[in-house]
Amino acid sequence: MNIYQLNHFDLGSFGFIAGKQSGSNIALSGCFDMPARIGKAFHSWADESGIEPYVSASDMQFAGRSLSLTGYIYGENRTDCKQKAKSIFSLIDSFTDLVPLTCKWGTYQVYVNEPILGNFLGDKVLKITFSFREPLVEMNGMIPGANGASSGIDGISFQKLGGVLISSGGNEFNRAAPKSQNGSIWGREAYQVTKTETKEFNLKLFIDQSDLNSFRNKISSLTALFAAPGIRTLMTESGSRIRFFVKDGFKISNVFSRINRITGMLDCKITEGDLNASNILPPIVNAGSNKSIASPGSAILITDASVIARSGSVILSVLWEFVSSSNGIQALVSEGNTLTPRLYGMSEMGTYLFRLTVKDSNGLAASSATTITVGLAQSTVWEDPGYWNDLLTWNEI
Repeated sequence: MNIYQLNHFDLGSFGFIAGKQSGSNIALSGCFDMPARIGKAFHSWADESGIEPYVSASDMQFAGRSLSLTGYIYGENRTDCKQKAKSIFSLIDSFTDLVPLTCKWGTYQVYVNEPILGNFLGDKVLKITFSFREPLVEMNGMIPGANGASSGIDGISFQKLGGVLISSGGNEFNRAAPKSQNGSIWGREAYQVTKTETKEFNLKLFIDQSDLNSFRNKISSLTALFAAPGIRTLMTESGSRIRFFVKDGFKISNVFSRINRITGMLDCKITEGDLNASNILPPIVNAGSNKSIASPGSAILITDASVIARSGSVILSVLWEFVSSSNGIQALVSEGNTLTPRLYGMSEMGTYLFRLTVKDSNGLAASSATTITVGLAQSTVWEDPGYWNDLLTWNEI
C-alpha cells in the first residue's frame, strides 16, 4: 500500500487511505506535470507575421505546479471521521514553510494553497481532497541524444522519448488569424489589413514504461527538452515539420500503475515560432517628437526618446548626431551616447535635424530623426517630412 507522509507524518495514522484520481488509478495528480513559464515568453510585433519567441537561456524561467491528493478517512462514525480530519487540519496549521509530501511517486516540497474539500460517503467514510502547490520544481532531467529519427523531436525518436505520438492536431493547414485591428472612423466601420498571428498545436504523447523509475526518467527528459533554450523541431510520420516552443508546460493525465507497467498521457500545447535569420528583427527607435524653441541660442534636453531591442538582442550603442539645418548652422550634441542628450548651438532661426542611431547585439542598426525649430512658424519647406526622410537616406548608418 502506498504511504503518504506530510512533513514526515503518516497520514494513515489519521485514518487516511489513498483513493484514485478521476481517469487514473493513483491518488496523486499533477506530480509529473511540467510547469508553465513565467515572464514574457514572446512578443507579437504588429509589423511582422507570427511572433518573436523569447527562448534564450535567461528567458527560460518557470512557475510551480499544483498537486491534488484524494483519499478517504475511515472512522467509527461521522464524529470520529470529523475529529480525524480536524487532526490533519491542525497538523497543516502548524506549518510555517514548505514541507515534504512523500509517497511512492516522489517527494515534493509543498504548501496547502486551496480549501481542503470533504464529503461523506455514508456515516463512516469521509472522502477528502487536498490541494498542494509546489512552487519550486526540480527540472534536472537529461535530454536524450538524437538518433537521426525521421519522426520525433529534434531528431530524437518518440520511442526514445518514452512514448508514442497520438496526435499533433491544430491548424497546420490553415492560415493563422489576423492580428487585432486598431483604428476608428466616424460614421462607418473601420478596417485595417494586418499581419497574422502564430499557430498553436496540441501535442499528445502516450508514455508507456515498464517501471516507475523509467516512467519518471522519460518525463524528466521531456521536461528538460521542452525547457531547453532555443526552438524545437517536431517531425511527424506524415512528413509534417513544425518549429515550436513550449510556454505553458504540459500535463500528465490518465496515469495507470500496474505490475511491470505504468502509462500516462502527455498533453502539451506547442506554439509555432522560429528564429531564422530572416526573422531577426532590428531594434525599434523613436527619437521623440519634433519640438520648437522661441529664441536662437537656447538649448533643449530630449526626454521622450526610446529604443526597444528585438529578437533576443540587447542594445550595444546609442548615438545622437546633428545632421543638417535649413540655415547652414552647425548645431551640437552633448551626452550623445544616452537617450537624454542636450542639443545646443542653434544660434539662428531655422529648423535643425538630429538623428538617433542604435546598434544591437545581432549586428543590426536602426535610426530615427527629430527636428528642432527655432523661432519659426511650422511652414517652411525645410520642415517637409519628405525632405528630411530623403536626407536621412543619403547618410549611411
